[in-house]
Amino acid sequence: MILSFLFGLGHNKNPGESPIGLLSAGLVGMVFCLSLWRTGSLWWAIGFHAAWDWSQSFLYGVADSGAMVQHHLLAAHPVGKPILSGGATGPEGSIYIVAVLGIVSLIILVTLPNTHHGDTPERST
Repeated sequence: MILSFLFGLGHNKNPGESPIGLLSAGLVGMVFCLSLWRTGSLWWAIGFHAAWDWSQSFLYGVADSGAMVQHHLLAAHPVGKPILSGGATGPEGSIYIVAVLGIVSLIILVTLPNTHHGDTPERST
């Protein structure tokens, strides 16, 4: 939990980051911990984070923690209240990210293998 909190706090230096964006970064750190606990590997978390940043920055052309990149494929613009759309922060600045992370957590629990770390072959049978 401490590392997830620090992961969220580390996003404070990103331009245009919002309080909800910081909360969502901390929560996604917890989701990454869940994936590490289930699989025993960081690869799922690394791939999810890379896909999340790539899809926001390049594919959809929205802000990623308040930062916009040039030369994106599509161009989306937030409309409506920033608490719902994410505003200048991007999708992780929206309150809907909490529900999305809840769904991702359920997907992790249902689809990723539950490894038993440190078990010897005799104890795992």
